[in-house]
Parts: sequence; structure tokens; C-alpha cells
Amino acid sequence: MSECSVIDTVIKGLGKRLNGIGKIIKAAKVLVLSPHHDDEVIGCGGTLLTYLDDDTEIVIVYMTDGRFGIKPEDAWIRKEEAQKVWDKYDRVKQIFLDFEDTKLTENSLEARGILTDLLNDFKPDMIFTPWILDLHVDHRSTSIILRESLCQAELSNCTVSSYEVMCPAYSNHSVNITKKMEAKMSFLELYKSQHTYLNIKNTTLSLNEFRGHLFRLKSITYAEGFCVLEQDNYCEFIDKLSNVQ
Repeated sequence: MSECSVIDTVIKGLGKRLNGIGKIIKAAKVLVLSPHHDDEVIGCGGTLLTYLDDDTEIVIVYMTDGRFGIKPEDAWIRKEEAQKVWDKYDRVKQIFLDFEDTKLTENSLEARGILTDLLNDFKPDMIFTPWILDLHVDHRSTSIILRESLCQAELSNCTVSSYEVMCPAYSNHSVNITKKMEAKMSFLELYKSQHTYLNIKNTTLSLNEFRGHLFRLKSITYAEGFCVLEQDNYCEFIDKLSNVQ
């Protein structure tokens, strides 16, 4: 399978038509897959806040316990931090799967079963997942598990948005988060355990500023970038990518 074939899949599956430049794609129910506690804020925190302004129901699933982003015996701290970020939002539900950090691939069968049931019960219109070519193994595994779950679930007309964590990805759609950036940065501040090892605030700020700059509009300073595909195109994209020689 050639790289051109993979790109063709992305181009033909650009996602649902948007209402305007930098706008969210309308959704009544949003599912967010976050491999670790903080990925959801880094990748799509501003977009989620915009959805909450639109009365959207959001479920965030944390795939691993994040133990290797901190001392393994202190993994509970990361869960506490995640709860503090979203605890004042009634329309946000958090689910913690607690699979061992870096071992998500080994637990993919169980994770797939849980996610398939969730897709059938919640029936999201929009799913956020990490970019499939992300450098972290758990991020890549999360997106592959999503592909397998979508094939098993009784779900249709769903859109998948792959988000960026700490490094640029292919993006065919960006959401203006200029008015949400201050809140997003305050959320990242709540993930205090991650400030010792990773410069998540400055790296995220720089990436969102880069995405905002691409609009070439004075009114847009910060944005979050996504690769948006309809669910069938997403599954096709993952399949083709795995076959690239």
C-alpha cells in the first residue's frame, strides 16, 4: 500500500461540512479517549470547553493509570488531578479504565470490549482520539482500539477527530480556541504532577499558537488542529496506514 493511497483516504473523508471558519462540528454527544490524564486537555481542551457552551454531553475515558508519568505508587495523584479539572462541569462524565501505563496494547482485547459497549450505550456523534502516528505507544494503541471497537459497535454517522499531543500532526480542520486559551492553560496548571518532567504548558501554548497563526486572521490567536474523518473513512485510514510498506 502506498503513502498516496493513505493520503487519498484522508482527502476524500474530510468530515462533515462546517458552519464557519474555526467553528466546532456540531455534536450532541462527544466521546474523548485520553490515554493519560492531561492528554484530553492538551489535545482538545479548548474545543471541549466550546462544546460545553453548546450544551453538549461529554464523556472522557482515561485509558491508562499514567503511572510512568509520575512515581508508580503515586498514580492516584494523576486521577485526582483529572477529577479537579472537570469536577464543576455537570455535563462531563469521567471514566477511568486504569490499564497499566505503556501496556495498553497488551490489554487491547479487554479495552476493546469496554469501548464497544460504551459506543453502543452512549452513541456519540463525535469522538476525539490521539493522532495515530503519535510518538507514544499508548496513544497509537488507543486509536487502533477505537478502530476495532467501531467495527464491532452498532454505530453510524459518527465523526472521528484525531488530536495532537505535544507535537504536530496532519490536520484538515482547526477550531478557534482564542477565547478558551486562558481556561485551557489553567486546566494544565491543575496537572501539577506533570510539570516536573514535561514542559506541557509551553509546548501546548506554542502548538496552539502555531495552529492559530495558520488562519491568518487577527481575531484568531490560538487554535487546536484535528484530522477529521467520518467513522468509515477513519477505519479505512487506519487499515491502509498499517499496510504501508
